[in-house]
Amino acid sequence: MYHCKRIFSRHALFNLPLIFYLIFVFNVPLSSQTGWPQDFLDMQFVDQNNGWVVGEEGKIAKTTNGGLSWIKINSQTIKKIKSVFFIDTNCGWFCGDGIVSKSTNGGSEWNTLINNDEYFESIFFIDSLNGWMVGSQLYTTIDGGNTWTTHYIAYGWFSNIQFLDLNTGWVAGTGIYKTSDGGNSWECQYEPSSITDIFFCNSQLGWVVGDNGFIRKTANGGITWLSVIAPSFQYSSIFFVDENTGWIVGHSPYHIMKTSDSGANWYLQAFYHYNRLYSCYFYNHTIGWVSGEDGIVSRTTDGGASWGSFFLPVELTSFVVNIFFDKVDLLWSTATEVNNHGFEIERSLDKTIWASIGFREGKGTTSEPQDYTYSDDISEISSSKLYYRLKQIDFNGSFEYSKIVEVEIAPTKFSLQQNYPNPFNPGTSIQFAISSLPTGQAGRQFVTLKVYDVLGKEIATLVNEEKSAGSYETEFNASHLASGIYFYQLRAGDYVETKKMILMK
Repeated sequence: MYHCKRIFSRHALFNLPLIFYLIFVFNVPLSSQTGWPQDFLDMQFVDQNNGWVVGEEGKIAKTTNGGLSWIKINSQTIKKIKSVFFIDTNCGWFCGDGIVSKSTNGGSEWNTLINNDEYFESIFFIDSLNGWMVGSQLYTTIDGGNTWTTHYIAYGWFSNIQFLDLNTGWVAGTGIYKTSDGGNSWECQYEPSSITDIFFCNSQLGWVVGDNGFIRKTANGGITWLSVIAPSFQYSSIFFVDENTGWIVGHSPYHIMKTSDSGANWYLQAFYHYNRLYSCYFYNHTIGWVSGEDGIVSRTTDGGASWGSFFLPVELTSFVVNIFFDKVDLLWSTATEVNNHGFEIERSLDKTIWASIGFREGKGTTSEPQDYTYSDDISEISSSKLYYRLKQIDFNGSFEYSKIVEVEIAPTKFSLQQNYPNPFNPGTSIQFAISSLPTGQAGRQFVTLKVYDVLGKEIATLVNEEKSAGSYETEFNASHLASGIYFYQLRAGDYVETKKMILMK
């Protein structure tokens, strides 16, 4: 059986009695390709200047100026990070899909505490030693996370945890549970429901939010939970700065809502049409931040009445390649840049080994769109397929890789390769290349590839059809033939080439 395969070619809002609607549409980033389009799932600030956001593929960014600019941090993992918690500007932890890590220098370096296949959703510490973490179970530590003890709460999944002191805390997810003994025992306060976040101002007053407009409030420490009338949104995060003033963010549609009367009424502050929001954090009544999909981070300094643009280190909006004969043109654009030293262009033949082939200097810090180009001469490259990526480098040495783009290259001439293996028994592979038409444009040509014995008798026809420019591979099975020398011949237009192969049984 002869099989030929192609290797490459060129080629209503809502109808509810809210007090008022203030609609504000954010500047929306296009899909970034530098590694920062991944969602930011959680954020935390320890004061009005120092904060962190974490998310997909181990992404962490830190700000020391209240979110005006962000520095990328190497988390030492590519796993999804779902929760971050710092007790001061130096000591903090994060957890996620099979990963728990700790930093003692503000996130500049991370020490992995747990690396397995479990899933951790939320982490919370009271001090540098005592902390808790939830997923399908509860995990406690009394030595800063070096060792963890597992506790069973109930069947289900828990998305968030909060403690007020060493003894009193709540977890929420498929239900709400409270502990008064540091997590050794738990009392169910609310039957299973899809809860995404929980927030207590003090031992009595708290709220939970979830899917389909789920908001509940307690004024007695969770003994009873009262329903709060609100739009049927998907709520992701809730934060209060005192007993009256708080915010909720979410998606479907994407929004930010605020209350000034302890949740009795909610005001729609921002209606965000594109990116879902996963987390919010407020320093006081005026300064706050939200984070979410596609690496967005926004800041308000007026209590949420208006929100600043997202602040990403470098937001790459496009990365494409064009090929013309022996030249590959790379073109990419950025929407914003912060601390951008430049882009190193890398090329690979197999997506494993990469070589730096050029560099384009960045614009440092700018909010204006920028365009970049680079031309790669591939006249001396015989590979049928090339891969390119960008290595975006900050002035501090931090870097991020772009997505990988693939280029299929049509051959500039005909060729017939030596079969492999040779000698063979009983099968072998034959590769050949069909050039573009003389005009330089892709077209189809009639191609034959036949096998002959030493007397010139035709033994087999492997290819007998029109083919477009490109490289191909076909298999020849000689199990029915005797050992000996055979010849295979490629014909395409005026091109004819013959090679010898040996069948050895």
